[in-house]
Amino acid sequence: MSDQDKNGFKVEFKKSGLTAHWNLNVETLLELAEDAGVAADSSCQSGTCHTCLVKVIEGTFDYGENDVFAPESDDEILICSAVPTSNMVIDV
Repeated sequence: MSDQDKNGFKVEFKKSGLTAHWNLNVETLLELAEDAGVAADSSCQSGTCHTCLVKVIEGTFDYGENDVFAPESDDEILICSAVPTSNMVIDV
């Protein structure tokens, strides 16, 4: 059975104590965070400046077709360009 339920993947923003469900109305995890009221750092919103870099506590993600300078560590994510591929917990 997939992590995704009828509400979409669950994304927990650990530091903020907020949770949101991924939906097709948003394009990135940054947009989901902002819609949920999470104060996330960002600047270029294209994956080049790394201002939105956060730690992944749990879950998987994909950058899709976005041309980003991905972090070297698998436990870090650029939320301005990523989408979840499972339920996630991120440190923001």
